[in-house]
Amino acid sequence: LKYSAALCQQKCKRKGTPESHYCSSNFVITGTVITALTRGGSMYVTISIINVYKEGNLAIQQAGKTMSTKIVILCKKCPYVRRGLNYIFMGQVNEDGRGMIAPHHFVTAFKAKNQRAFNILKNKHC
Repeated sequence: LKYSAALCQQKCKRKGTPESHYCSSNFVITGTVITALTRGGSMYVTISIINVYKEGNLAIQQAGKTMSTKIVILCKKCPYVRRGLNYIFMGQVNEDGRGMIAPHHFVTAFKAKNQRAFNILKNKHC
């Protein structure tokens, strides 16, 4: 999974539900965007993790009680994320342990009231 102009020309529209994306995703986390750096057509994002629902082989750094990870949003505008906001990220992991998000993956703003629904997902057998 890597950046291509064709990938980023797709219509930016989220399809499906968290439930439908959960099993096909390598990782599922909620977190706050700390840094967002655009390089080429992609955006490199550091996330302070709120909760890990599915870790896969995602590389997670831990400093005390704080956990963070780095992901690449292959198409910088799809999905568009802003620094300081909370999101749920569902995507794939590359061979270096970095999360990769393509336009067809599931990313949406995360609100604390949705926490219970995601905790139920955690117990889902794929």
